[in-house]
Amino acid sequence: MEYYKKIDIDYYNIIVSKIKLYLESKGLIDTTHAGFIPLQPVEVIKNCSELQFSLNAIGLTIKSIGIYRTTHNNQAPIHIDHTTYKSRLNIPIMNCQYSSTVFYQAEIEQVKQQENFDLKYIQCINAVEVDRVTVDQPTILRIDHPHQVIMDEGKFPRICLTVGCYPDPVILFTKE
Repeated sequence: MEYYKKIDIDYYNIIVSKIKLYLESKGLIDTTHAGFIPLQPVEVIKNCSELQFSLNAIGLTIKSIGIYRTTHNNQAPIHIDHTTYKSRLNIPIMNCQYSSTVFYQAEIEQVKQQENFDLKYIQCINAVEVDRVTVDQPTILRIDHPHQVIMDEGKFPRICLTVGCYPDPVILFTKE
């Protein structure tokens, strides 16, 4: 099974710069909030139209958008995202080069949805790492399988833009 696929998108460096400026203007770089923080797609596109242009070029449309912001490893337990998406496009914004997204095979013992967030927290029995990736460029991640972010806690905050698309970007796993 493919758990991730790194891709190239147009305007990548411009997107990172503009998204970082947007997040700074919203106070989301230095906030105390951690985990998934939803953003308004229309507002993000208004501040960074290159994001939609680059996704249109590969046949994707933005449906939802947010950031995953962490400063400590205990903020990113093993989880599956509770959405209609099988995958999301993740774009590194800050300090992602010092972290890995780790995928697991495990027996799921318990599922608990975090209120107001699209995450299911699971307790795993016999969790075994099956793959890992450093999101150091735009990367499609399988979010319907147990995964977690492991980061260098000395390099924070770690911020990754996460985009839900139509069609689900999992279709790009089979395109060569």
